[in-house]
Amino acid sequence: MSELDCNASLQNVSDPDCNVNYGPVVGYILAPIGTEIADVTTAKLLATWTALINAIEGSRVYVINFTAGRSLNGTTPSQDEPVFEDTAFGGVRTPIRDGNKRNILMFKNLPICTIKTLRSLNNQKWEAFELTKNGYIRGYSPDGTKLQGFRIMFQSGNEALPESADVGHAFSIYIDYYQPEQWDDSGIWAKPTAFDIEDLEGIINVALTLQSASSTEIVVDVKTKCGSVGVSGLVTADFLLTLDSDGSTVAVTATESTTVAGRYTLAGTFTLAAHTLKTKDQPDATTKGYETPTAIAVTPS
Repeated sequence: MSELDCNASLQNVSDPDCNVNYGPVVGYILAPIGTEIADVTTAKLLATWTALINAIEGSRVYVINFTAGRSLNGTTPSQDEPVFEDTAFGGVRTPIRDGNKRNILMFKNLPICTIKTLRSLNNQKWEAFELTKNGYIRGYSPDGTKLQGFRIMFQSGNEALPESADVGHAFSIYIDYYQPEQWDDSGIWAKPTAFDIEDLEGIINVALTLQSASSTEIVVDVKTKCGSVGVSGLVTADFLLTLDSDGSTVAVTATESTTVAGRYTLAGTFTLAAHTLKTKDQPDATTKGYETPTAIAVTPS
């Protein structure tokens, strides 16, 4: 495979025509253990990653992508020396394991809601695809074709108070590799051509706020839970209104306000009874990337 082997005919020389500059790691795609991308060609498609983010329920894929111009302040990669054990036979040292491998990403001035999200990922088992500054997605391949994430331990740090009024608040996350040799033994990469890695975004949680509800229309604001920014571009098929008494779905037609960002009018015929309203979960929603963690109660009057 050319992406991995460069000029395979020269593999027994020190430089087999390889000059791939990945650049430093600037982000990760965290995925449940065993997540696979079929091959490099598939990994180059934005639709592949969008489908992956949307499809997995519960411990779904998370994108940590703070590339140049955003909040990443720097990365600190490290690789410990291999561990050896001395033996009683003429001082011969026996290799025990490869040295530990770690990457520390330091962020500045993250919103507290982002910090809370990152901390919620602690103490879970993850695999991780690396995002590099020069636009590569790196993983490993057990069979030379499919891409899987590296086995990692994810741990967010704590806020580091600034040294002075000229220094922003810092927050770090730590990525420890269970198998530091995965890249060296089975590394694989894909450089997307149809999109930039900056385009990779995770699912954004939104909150709904009821403005009014009558028998013919429901007016609701949809804003991001982090920053309370109005969400535009949702369509009728993104909303789910159900009747509490029997759980049936109630038909609506959504129209976005032209004056208030994130405000939608849901037209229909509504009984004067308790309803529940939310945006549809992924992957059922038409507009990908938004979900409502907490539905709201609506009683038309």
